[in-house]
Amino acid sequence: MFPEQRNRQLYIMGESYGGKYAASLAHKITVENGVLPPEHKINLKGIGIGNGFCDPINMIHWGDFLFTIGMAGYEERDRFRELAQAARQQIKKEKWTLAARLIDTILGGVMTPGHTSMFTNVTAYNYYFNFRLPVEPKEFTYYFQFLDLIPVREAIHVGKTVYHNSRKVQTKIFPDMGRSVKNKIENLLNKGLKVLVYNGMLDIAVAYPLTESFVDNLEWEHKEGFDAAPRWQWKFGAEMAGYVKEHKNLGLVLVRNAGHLVPFDQPVLGFDLVNRFTSSKMF
Repeated sequence: MFPEQRNRQLYIMGESYGGKYAASLAHKITVENGVLPPEHKINLKGIGIGNGFCDPINMIHWGDFLFTIGMAGYEERDRFRELAQAARQQIKKEKWTLAARLIDTILGGVMTPGHTSMFTNVTAYNYYFNFRLPVEPKEFTYYFQFLDLIPVREAIHVGKTVYHNSRKVQTKIFPDMGRSVKNKIENLLNKGLKVLVYNGMLDIAVAYPLTESFVDNLEWEHKEGFDAAPRWQWKFGAEMAGYVKEHKNLGLVLVRNAGHLVPFDQPVLGFDLVNRFTSSKMF
């Protein structure tokens, strides 16, 4: 579509479930680049994944995290563990719809009858993107009014189309919830592409220990070096911004005072993070 941009460096970023899409799109590009003539190749350099739900089998131990931060007791933690283990068993059997239902029952409640979840029943929270907030910030509703403005409708060419949520789409993609893109990320790493995995420290949905579990289970050529790499402080001016672990082409970053949505909670730090990644600057 824009051939004049073909030689520019491309970094694909994905947040939350979009982490799966970032990895999948990058994987597709590398496969196609392998058979395309040089003038048609895309200059893909790396991917960034923010609080990404990329490897569910290693990322659904919410009970242990909630217990650690005091939002669940021993009994509740054990109930979370039982459901998580049941979900893992369905993932191993590739029973994707059953796995998705169990995962949704634990945390989301999106497709669960009554739209409730064990998380909400145990904690009384309806919001799992920042454990300091029991409900969604009001700012998250502003885009409804923005998208409905006539100049915006004209700019994005939707005319008078009625916006709506699609249950049909949710139902179609629901079984994908338990699927992993771990092998695609390993592939990208082994091809030398840069991979940045970053996480807000206040998230519940994709809490930092869950992300660390996913990264620890990555099998790639420099795994031993990454495992042995030191963890150091990332500072932005005088501000303590977070913590970094980096080796070769893989980086793992924890962002302080941010939840699931780092660009919303810490926009300045989020920009610095992405700028360092795409500019190959040290933290």
